[in-house]
Amino acid sequence: MKARLRTPAPKDSLLSSKPAPTPSAAAPAPAAPAAPITPNIIAEHGLTADEYKLILSIMGREPNLTELGIFSVMWSEHCSYKSSKVWLKKLPTTGSQLI
Repeated sequence: MKARLRTPAPKDSLLSSKPAPTPSAAAPAPAAPAAPITPNIIAEHGLTADEYKLILSIMGREPNLTELGIFSVMWSEHCSYKSSKVWLKKLPTTGSQLI
């Protein structure tokens, strides 16, 4: 059996004088007002009051819930130097096997 090859469509049929349809421009839904960040929300994110003050200092404003979540993950016990520096200080810093 021979494989049949498709012949390309004539170039004239690929070009159309009609403009491409534009998507309908539906108005976006209004954003809900942001809920204030409460001490309870800060605690639920595993952050201390001092850490929240540092976030305020870094950002120069109150973070929204998404931004607070990002800081929470970056500073979490599982991902940060914050929790490991106590243990790293106990490792040797001099010796023939250290670079």
